[in-house]
Amino acid sequence: MSASIWLAILLGVITSGCVAGLPPSQSAIGGMVGSRGGGVSGSAGAHAKAADRLDRLDVDLGAGYLIERQAGTVAHGTYVALARRLTVGGRRDLWIGGRIELFWLADEGEPARGAALRVAVRHHVGGVSAGSSSGNAGVGAHGAFALGAHADVGLRSLEGGGAAFMVSAGVTLDLPLLVGFGGR
Repeated sequence: MSASIWLAILLGVITSGCVAGLPPSQSAIGGMVGSRGGGVSGSAGAHAKAADRLDRLDVDLGAGYLIERQAGTVAHGTYVALARRLTVGGRRDLWIGGRIELFWLADEGEPARGAALRVAVRHHVGGVSAGSSSGNAGVGAHGAFALGAHADVGLRSLEGGGAAFMVSAGVTLDLPLLVGFGGR
């Protein structure tokens, strides 16, 4: 991008205010083992279920970023996930789903693409739909707070050929849409 475009963007933000936000999201972290050794996995993405403050959706669609550290390498990528609720009772539900993964700039022997099945327990802590403004600034939130635990099993194709399996388990946190804005 040219310097004049950056300058125009900067002047626009300075003179008109600023808007920042976080989409309804699900973040996960856990340990993993597989044919390439042990490691750590994490992900963060926008998920429809995190926008459901009343806990009525039976299907979750999400997409986001993933990172894995395994066998001395770090892999970054994106995922798209789809899951279905199986009602257990109360505020805890069992979710069964899957996701496809695409890793970026994979070196020889690292994961390039993958697919995983997930079983998760999710506890809907509560929902929020609130906002406040004063003069030329404001904040707002809409969605759900939830905690969970998950177990994944997956298969990856490796850059340069071959395949690897992985099993992981960890915890999840759902956060609502968060927005803040300010003006002059």
